[in-house]
Amino acid sequence: MVSLNSTLVELLALQLGKYPRSAEAKVAVQRWLGAAVRKQFGHLVSRDDPVEDWARLCLSEAVLGKRY
Repeated sequence: MVSLNSTLVELLALQLGKYPRSAEAKVAVQRWLGAAVRKQFGHLVSRDDPVEDWARLCLSEAVLGKRY
């Protein structure tokens, strides 16, 4: 379980075509974030991996765009 910005989660749900705060949106966002983290950072190796940080980064980039 990770703690994410609820506004960004709702915006991602809308981007995924789901109604924010619905059960369907929660599942869609979780699946999308899981796939995005694996795509960008690979599969989890240990319990010490900064998964929450990775999920926040993927969420921010998806909603706000990459900021380099």
